[in-house]
Amino acid sequence: MMGDAARHVSTNQTTPRLERQTRKNPVETHSCVSASRQAFAAGDFIRQSRVQRRENASLQLFAELTDIPRTAPMTGDAARHVSPSKRAQYIRLRCVMIGRSDNNKKKMGKGEFKFKRFTVRHDRCAMKVGTDGVLLGAWARGGRRILDVGTGSGLVALMMAQRFPQARVTGVEVDEEACRQAAENMAASPFAERMDARRGKIQAQDFPQPFDAIVCNPPFYMDDSPHSPDRRRAMARHNDSLSFRELFAAAAKALTPDGRLSVVIPAQAGREMAGEATLAGWRLSRELALRSKPGKEVSRLLLEFTRQGDGGEAESGEETVYDDSGARSPWYRRLTGDFYLSPDELAALKAAGREESGATG
Repeated sequence: MMGDAARHVSTNQTTPRLERQTRKNPVETHSCVSASRQAFAAGDFIRQSRVQRRENASLQLFAELTDIPRTAPMTGDAARHVSPSKRAQYIRLRCVMIGRSDNNKKKMGKGEFKFKRFTVRHDRCAMKVGTDGVLLGAWARGGRRILDVGTGSGLVALMMAQRFPQARVTGVEVDEEACRQAAENMAASPFAERMDARRGKIQAQDFPQPFDAIVCNPPFYMDDSPHSPDRRRAMARHNDSLSFRELFAAAAKALTPDGRLSVVIPAQAGREMAGEATLAGWRLSRELALRSKPGKEVSRLLLEFTRQGDGGEAESGEETVYDDSGARSPWYRRLTGDFYLSPDELAALKAAGREESGATG
């Protein structure tokens, strides 16, 4: 239990729920309650924040189930050595924690995010404006007709419309509220006459003309990962709503023969996506590996796939998004220079009292 998911967890709300689970099935949930109580009984309990206590409880349970030191949550190779019943115990505890986090996050991220030429309102969207979408929108290649799959607030579609002035851009979104807000963001932008939003699954769409390019920030959590209790957020994040195989099949139907599919995914999902691409007759044409900071492991991949080519080596590279101080790297500043507000522009917005959220270049 790390990062943002840990910061909004309330200990006094979670413990009674676990105890109720124990009364229903004392054998199955014993480890969950035991781990929580062990963390609370620690000598530094009074000095710990609620965030630290919940994080310790999660990692203590992980250690009990795996015989692995309490240093990381149950992911990757570690999870494969855990019996299904014990893994289920861990997932239940995680779901309780994630539920507390999502309930608190509803109070956050409201309002709008201002870019140089357009504004994205995202208060009615499950997924807010984030770095992944900005990276994809600034990196992907386009054409005269562009499709954004899972458009959400419309962020990537708006960026593509700005970068390709002659393009007609369509966004597809399964969530009704997000689709409405995307349409509103598009209508309020300088590119309104070239944009539209459709509600529905990409698998069920029938477009009158093929597209030259498709961009997608796909749901990437596996089906057996803990789902957020928030149905809309779970649908936006988990690939049981759009698997990689379904994405490639839909893209093949919607693209021109020489069209391109560009995505941003976590590094750990790269092998699975490459395998599905090969099985579906696609080839990797561009790949950019991204580190959050110097010295960190690669955390994100920007990938471009096509159905044509000689099968040669893909164009590849590696970049860092932030420097050691947390500021945007020179590469990221160059990539997003046409979108993020400059310090002077942001200061002017604040002075005018019209800024809710934004970012500087």
